[in-house]
Amino acid sequence: MRFLFALCALLFSAQAFAQFSVVEWDADSRFRLLGQQWSPSFFSLAAIEPDQVDAGGARLSTYNYFTFATWTGDNMRFKFRVPFTYGTAGTDRFNGIKQNKAEFQFQDIILALQSSDMWVLPWDLGTYWEARIYLPTGESSSAMGKIASFRNEFIFTKMFAREFGLEYDQKLMYHMQSRTAYENTFENQMGFMQTSATLTKQFEVDHWVNAWYKVNPALSFGWKVGAEDTWWNRSAENGGASGPKSKEPEHLVKTGPSARFSFTKKANFLLSVDDKVAWVNRRELGRFLAKNTQVVLLSFITF
Repeated sequence: MRFLFALCALLFSAQAFAQFSVVEWDADSRFRLLGQQWSPSFFSLAAIEPDQVDAGGARLSTYNYFTFATWTGDNMRFKFRVPFTYGTAGTDRFNGIKQNKAEFQFQDIILALQSSDMWVLPWDLGTYWEARIYLPTGESSSAMGKIASFRNEFIFTKMFAREFGLEYDQKLMYHMQSRTAYENTFENQMGFMQTSATLTKQFEVDHWVNAWYKVNPALSFGWKVGAEDTWWNRSAENGGASGPKSKEPEHLVKTGPSARFSFTKKANFLLSVDDKVAWVNRRELGRFLAKNTQVVLLSFITF
């Protein structure tokens, strides 16, 4: 019952997402700056861990940004994004039994170039492309001495009928770091401050296939299968007598249902239940054990 209540709270408290993936509507409102017409919008990603609901009150974590977009040519838009995170008080898997306080932080400013119809491809394939640069303006990026992060995303969509569609989404992310490790200070589960040499991320790949059934223009249901892979830098300076400090790449596989819905053209949402497990535990995939499950709501609002 608590999980259902948390799910409803997540669904109706988060503000504002999109169509078959991340196709954004252009906002109706405009303002003029530097000789360009700009349109504002808002994005929110909210996530909760079901196993933490009964373990002491799960934390609702959100990643949000305001976007200011302008057209730079045919089917091409430039976007300036101001991101921030907010987490409610509660527990999460990273901190275990420790009760986290509510927390607000500004994150890395994003510069993006996006096209929702970049090429004309055979077999009526729809295309979406977005390139991003993350500037190290966030607290964590500044602490680790990050120079910048670069992300490239492709989405290919194929409609087989009015009701059925298949979509492949691929995100590649490279982190340009000034160091291979940094001094990370945090509060452990017992409430004591702890410092350790933490390796910096190097490269990430997140991709999946999602099959969709469109009930009507405002409601669709889907199911995804995909993987996430992360690599870290090696640090010769922080390894000690045992040699360079290193970390094995992390390989995750995921699956789960999605629901895409909209109340109006200005408010679009994507709700998903993700079963995500390490590759070595892949036999657990599809069982939706509480320890592996995350409920995520993506939201878009235009003004």
